[in-house]
Amino acid sequence: MLDVHHMKLYGSFDLPWGLVGSFFYRHANGTPYNWTLTIAAPEAWAAANNALTWDVWVNLEPCGKRRNQSFDNLDIRFEKQFGLPFGKVGLFADIYNLLGNKYLAPSAAIFFYLFLPDFGILNEPEVPS
Repeated sequence: MLDVHHMKLYGSFDLPWGLVGSFFYRHANGTPYNWTLTIAAPEAWAAANNALTWDVWVNLEPCGKRRNQSFDNLDIRFEKQFGLPFGKVGLFADIYNLLGNKYLAPSAAIFFYLFLPDFGILNEPEVPS
């Protein structure tokens, strides 16, 4: 009854025009919870009776009686690389939370990246020991 199950699916595939598509899907069923009551001794009483003031939690209902909302999320990416004389330029677009669930903030991002051949000029200098 207290088990939380997670599932992840991901993959990539070639699309027409040299595009690459990929996805990442996650699912988790709701985490269990139950109502509790926190009991703490008043500080004045604890000081007068030389007692510790540790809080105690008491379950008001059986463990796992309730569950939070299940979680589903789908992120996708489309990617394209272009060859240039000095290397490759890549462009990709990420779309997060494609399902638009309310517990995540939907967002999208478009970026590009550049692959250059190793000319030896980008290597970090050696530090003398």
